[in-house]
Amino acid sequence: MKTFAAYVITACLSSTALASSITENTFWNKEFSAEAVNGVFVLCKSSSKSCATNNLARASKEYLPASTFKIPNAIIGLETGVIKNEH
Repeated sequence: MKTFAAYVITACLSSTALASSITENTFWNKEFSAEAVNGVFVLCKSSSKSCATNNLARASKEYLPASTFKIPNAIIGLETGVIKNEH
C-alpha cells in the first residue's frame, strides 16, 4: 500500500497543473488511516478542469518520484521479454 500511495501521489500531482480548481474532500483520508500511511489522493476531471484531493496542503507540495518508475519499467521489461515472468 505504501508503494502504491507513492505512485498515486506522483501521477496525480502532475495532473493538478491542468486544473483550474482544486477542492479538498477528506472522505478519502480513511483509506490512508486504515493502512497507517501518510499520503494524498488527487482525482482530476479533464472535462471540467477540476481536481479533488484528500489533503490540499500535501497535494500542493512537490515530492520526488522515488520508485515510481519501477512499475512501468517492469511492465516494459515483461512485454519486451527482457524480464522472464516467474509466476
